[in-house]
Amino acid sequence: MNKANVINGLKEFGSSVIDGVREDFQTQIDQEIQEAVDLEFSRGIDRAVAALFEVTEDRVAIVTALQKHWGIGIKEAEERVQWEARTRAPMRSLERFLKEKKNYTDDEARKFMRDNKVVSLLRQDPELSTMKPEQLYKELQKRS
Repeated sequence: MNKANVINGLKEFGSSVIDGVREDFQTQIDQEIQEAVDLEFSRGIDRAVAALFEVTEDRVAIVTALQKHWGIGIKEAEERVQWEARTRAPMRSLERFLKEKKNYTDDEARKFMRDNKVVSLLRQDPELSTMKPEQLYKELQKRS
């Protein structure tokens, strides 16, 4: 083996290492891009569910619209509508009530929600989800 062969071998080895690193890096970038796309897709569905739920509480119509326009399965659509009806919509209504009727700041409203474990309570007690914001507020005060 002569010096030129050794140099060429080292160049080829270095080139293959660089190609491997480049491929791994591109794979990582592609994965991060796909995760970001998936997250934004999911957020878009959540916003659509919230908007549809404000317009109608007809869960069948909302599920059908999600399936038709977002291409998601019936199970996922039903779960998202359930989460909206049981948790997110009552939370938004309560937060709006706290700010508009009780003059809470954004931070105070978030603190009230956190301190009173509103998400957990809504998930555990379906009756709370059916209450008007004023009723929910009073019930939470009783429990704290």
